[in-house]
Amino acid sequence: MKELPYFRFTSQEWQNGMITLESMEDQGVFINACSYYWLSNCSITIAVLKQRLKGYEKSIDTLIEKEIIYDNGGNITIGFLDEQWGDLKEYREKKQIAGRKGGLKKSSNAKAQLKHNSSYKDKDKDKKKDKDNITEVITIFNSITKKSFKTTSEKTRKLVQARINDGYKKEDFERVIKYKNEKWKYNDEMKAYIRPETLLSNKFESYLNECPKPKKPGIKHAQPDIPFEKPTAEDFEQYKQQLGVKNEKEEPRK
Repeated sequence: MKELPYFRFTSQEWQNGMITLESMEDQGVFINACSYYWLSNCSITIAVLKQRLKGYEKSIDTLIEKEIIYDNGGNITIGFLDEQWGDLKEYREKKQIAGRKGGLKKSSNAKAQLKHNSSYKDKDKDKKKDKDNITEVITIFNSITKKSFKTTSEKTRKLVQARINDGYKKEDFERVIKYKNEKWKYNDEMKAYIRPETLLSNKFESYLNECPKPKKPGIKHAQPDIPFEKPTAEDFEQYKQQLGVKNEKEEPRK
């Protein structure tokens, strides 16, 4: 990983985290798990991690049970590293786009790198914005489904964050939640799956593609042609009776 061979890990994050409540052995396993996770481009299975840390399988299970690291369908997920990996991925994509336009000058590269290295304050602002967005998505989920998932649940927040990192917006979350809720809520078998770990999983894109496309505002949709039959005299008489209109003979003009 040429651009960023290390991950950011502050003492404050460590001291404020739940990991400090665990044994020194489990803390050491967590550090090693973070290192392997990062070097594997934030993609490693639980089975492979246990092979790497042979003899400490119980500590890995403890970390998963305490939700310090997450079991995402057999794959490991470590939230704070996923956030940094998303930043790195975005940086790489911007660099590739610049390269396709003819490359950057050395001075521009230096300024971009300096800006990247000194952008922690901006990242903190983005993190706060993401936190607010995550809370809003969970609130929307509860409002639509009439459920009460905690907005502070790390597991639920990581799922929302992962989908935000994929580029999905609040409107996308709302569409999927509404559609699946309406489709499953009357099905005794499927209504149990109206939950974040299902709807906000890595199948989110498939669920979104199932949703009906939203109508564009300002576009009048054509109405179907309705055959028109000319009313007869009898029809007019019926209309008059319904309206209570009395038949009166017209007086001749003088």
